[in-house]
Amino acid sequence: MKAINETIQKGNAYRTCIDDSDAANLQWARQSFWTAASDVEFEDGKTVEQKLGSLKGLAGSGDNTDGYIVDTNYLNQQLSGCVKVASFDSSTATLNLTSVQ
Repeated sequence: MKAINETIQKGNAYRTCIDDSDAANLQWARQSFWTAASDVEFEDGKTVEQKLGSLKGLAGSGDNTDGYIVDTNYLNQQLSGCVKVASFDSSTATLNLTSVQ
């Protein structure tokens, strides 16, 4: 069985001349390469499809279920004057808060 060797290229586009009958006004077609969400991979090995597919929606008041995105305006209103950021771990995306006394 032969091995499959591939070169992954990102953001490629090229132009092909589609009409060169008038040298002063060449007609070109731009060719772009697109990909599927299942082909785009993050550093953690998950694809865009896996990451976005696991989100359940936008969280609102009283919703404590995992998997929801919190609206930043709602979060700001709820936490304003109550807590401050103690630390943020960018490697795990963990935000630690402390209460304001």
